[in-house]
Amino acid sequence: MLAVILAGGFGKRLMPFTSSTPKALLKIDGKSILDRQIEWLSGCGVSNFVVSAGYLYEKFENHLKSMDNATVIAEPEPLGTAGALKFTSKLINKEERFFVVNGDVLSEISPNDLSLGNRHIASMALVPLRSTYGVVAIRDGEVTGFREKPVLEGYWLNAGIYLMSREVLAMLPDKGDLSKDVFPMLASKGLLGCSTFTGKYWTSIDSIKDLEEAEKDLKLGSHGNAPQQ
Repeated sequence: MLAVILAGGFGKRLMPFTSSTPKALLKIDGKSILDRQIEWLSGCGVSNFVVSAGYLYEKFENHLKSMDNATVIAEPEPLGTAGALKFTSKLINKEERFFVVNGDVLSEISPNDLSLGNRHIASMALVPLRSTYGVVAIRDGEVTGFREKPVLEGYWLNAGIYLMSREVLAMLPDKGDLSKDVFPMLASKGLLGCSTFTGKYWTSIDSIKDLEEAEKDLKLGSHGNAPQQ
C-alpha cells in the first residue's frame, strides 16, 4: 500500500519554530511528526511513501535520503492540498487505492479501517469535535457545573486521513484545497464515504499550543500513543 503525506504548508502559526524547519519535521518528544507518521503508517501495512513538499522541501529530501521507499516531490509553487495531490499523480496513478494523510496529524487510527462503498471513490476518517473552550452549565440564573473542553455531540471533524481510489486523480484541480473544493463536490455526487472513530488518539498540530499539548500527551502515553483526550 502507498501513502501520500501532504506536507507542503508554511506552518505560519508555528513561527518561529518553522522559520528554518518545515512543520512536519518539528520534533515532538524527540521525534519528528513525519517520522512518527511513517512509523504509524508502516505499522498499518504501508510500504511506500510519497511526501508532497513545498516550503523548505530540501529539508525533506535530506531527512529521507536514507529511505529507499520514500520519495519527496516538491511543488513548483503553492498548489493547495488538492493541487499538490494532483501533482503527485505521476507517482501514484498506477495504484488502485492509496492513503492520503495531512502532514500535521498524529493518530492511532488505522487507515485500514476506512473502506469505499459501491459508489465511493474516496473515504475520510472522522473524529468527534471537541470544544476548544471549557463550558459552563447553568439553570435558573445559577451556575451548576463546568465541563472542560467537552465533545460536541453530533458534530464530527475531518481527521485528515483518507482512503482514495485513483479515480479521484482525474477530478482534482491544478490548484485548490481538498476540504474546500474537492470533498464538497464529491459529497454532492454521492462519491464520498466516511468512517467515524471514537476512543482513538488523534490530534492536529496547527499552533504552538498544539505542539506543547502533543508533547505532554506523548510523554504520558505508552509506546508513543497517549489516551484519547
